[in-house]
Amino acid sequence: MLRPTALSALAALGLLLSLTGGAAAQLLDSPRAQGMGGAVRGDPVADSALLYNPAGMSRAMIYQANVAYLRGSAAEQNAVSVSVVDSKTQPTLAMGVAYAYHFSDGGAPQDVSGHDVRLGFSSPIVPQKLSIGTTLRYAHFDREGGDDFKAFTLDAGLLFSPVPTVHLGLVAQNLVPTDDVAAPRRVGGGVGVTAGVVAFDVDVLADLDTAEETKPVVNGGMEVLLGERVPLRAGYVYEGPTERQLVAFGIGFVENGQVGGMQLNLGARVDLDDASRYDISFGVAAFL
Repeated sequence: MLRPTALSALAALGLLLSLTGGAAAQLLDSPRAQGMGGAVRGDPVADSALLYNPAGMSRAMIYQANVAYLRGSAAEQNAVSVSVVDSKTQPTLAMGVAYAYHFSDGGAPQDVSGHDVRLGFSSPIVPQKLSIGTTLRYAHFDREGGDDFKAFTLDAGLLFSPVPTVHLGLVAQNLVPTDDVAAPRRVGGGVGVTAGVVAFDVDVLADLDTAEETKPVVNGGMEVLLGERVPLRAGYVYEGPTERQLVAFGIGFVENGQVGGMQLNLGARVDLDDASRYDISFGVAAFL
């Protein structure tokens, strides 16, 4: 978060499926993370914490409910999703749950349909300083003319904030091997620096499965909050396993109430080598 009083202004909106590697790769995402190029492992909030670093669900007290839609242009695929992240009811054990349904257009290059379910837990070891978390995932995708994907796996994360403005995240994704590009094993971490209404983040991970040898994945992003109502985001992604480069951007609108509030967010990523390959997402979140 950029600052405690603007928690809802920095929280992620909605969960969705992001098709970063074609029809075979399905990944839940959030518009905040998408707009920042996925660079949120050191600066995770609410649903982006559930997906990128579950330890971040204990970072602050929040109750967030989301609904979202995503369109992936390259494979003509879509997703709708819902999620809830709650660290208010039981601050010593934050919980998050997400469900997404994925479907393809009629006449898409490959018909893919299925379900992705996540259940996350996080606990503060030292409040405001150190937390740990894990996310359990079950996914089942039917692929026309190809191998179906049906697997259970899990992520683990740690978040350490030595000072209020600096956050260090460590993550291990898909610790249970699936032997499928839909869920490659990745290990690494990120650094987030939050100063007033500005946040900068850099993540570096090692992809252990997608290519024949271990390859790096680098994410960089920033977020600026204008007038406590409009978060602007930008990011960059380098996918070592496929040698793809992408740029990302996002925008949102925040409405705070006396008790809670709501947020609308738009996120997008575009392939630098082929602008016709893009993902775009839209989400609505309520803070209770």
